[in-house]
Amino acid sequence: MIRFKGRAAVYGEVWYDEEPAGDSRVDIVLYHQRAAPIAAARCTPRLSLLTALSVGSDAVQARFGKYCRYKIRRAETKDGLQMQFLTDPESRLNEFGAFFDAFAGQKSRQSCDRHWLTAACRARQLALSVASRDGEALVWHAHVISGKTAGLQYSASCFRNRENEYRALVGRANRWLHWQG
Repeated sequence: MIRFKGRAAVYGEVWYDEEPAGDSRVDIVLYHQRAAPIAAARCTPRLSLLTALSVGSDAVQARFGKYCRYKIRRAETKDGLQMQFLTDPESRLNEFGAFFDAFAGQKSRQSCDRHWLTAACRARQLALSVASRDGEALVWHAHVISGKTAGLQYSASCFRNRENEYRALVGRANRWLHWQG
């Protein structure tokens, strides 16, 4: 459970089919992306893409379009990308936050919720991944993890106002990072 303090209450977030602990020390439990709604609770349906990874990587990749497979293959073989997958990302939260906030500013979006990111990290339910080249971060992803399920919460890439070749590189890096992560 991801616990954080609000103005007048302590909230606990449970993700997917996680159940809150008996002594969770929270005032309000928020359920996110459950397989079935909680009885007598307010529910907001959401659409989400699910990928069963139990079928193997070849079967998953076979469902991608030819163009997508090409871009991932090119990113793997020719772009010189490196990936870091951080399951204990607390030391990199500020770096991720600064990158995401720069992205959000370019897109006129809301900044990342650093309070939530810190709480998710402390609950050991946050993983960060970054694709970079020559030490320059191109794309960051933040996933919330619960049991065997992970979901993308934040994705950021800063390529606006750059030349077309760089924009294409970042696009391939983003697809590649989705595939690797």
